[in-house]
Amino acid sequence: MDTTSTATATLTATDASELLISAYTDGHTLDVDTVLRNAEASTGTEISVHGLCTHACRHAGRKVFLKGSERRQVIRIDGSEVGGFDHEKCTGKKLCVRGMLKEQRIDETFLQKWEERLRERRGQGHNDPLGGCSADRQSRGETAITVEDRIAAFRQKIAQRTAESGKAYLSFYHIVAQDYIILP
Repeated sequence: MDTTSTATATLTATDASELLISAYTDGHTLDVDTVLRNAEASTGTEISVHGLCTHACRHAGRKVFLKGSERRQVIRIDGSEVGGFDHEKCTGKKLCVRGMLKEQRIDETFLQKWEERLRERRGQGHNDPLGGCSADRQSRGETAITVEDRIAAFRQKIAQRTAESGKAYLSFYHIVAQDYIILP
């Protein structure tokens, strides 16, 4: 009887770390530039990426951002599956992350829902939330200051992309981390 087809393997944290270290030292991880360049084709697949952590969100430590070769080449890593990231330990360090590459699409429907939530919040007396930290906005190449400016900029970019490729949405990619290590 073939037990490999019915057996399930659960990696310990130590095993996962050793696998990531091995993948990194053997050259089997991707840099941020390569991930972003091939993101559309790799969406929905498990990947391992390495890069410099430029920011770890202090609010619950759920996100870190890895930088590529250029300041604008940044990918967001969602750490909710791994219990978050330690701001002090991760920021300024090189990380290796294994996880699932995901796509977020921003289209007109997304923007209309965002505007509706904004109107509701304002009706309840809340200030204009920018939505995401500055590192999150940087990873999307955003420069707008207000929510209205952000929405208008997205609409302009969607119109440009629609004219160029027929795609009426913007794609932003992030990784849902399954394991990570801080590299020496």
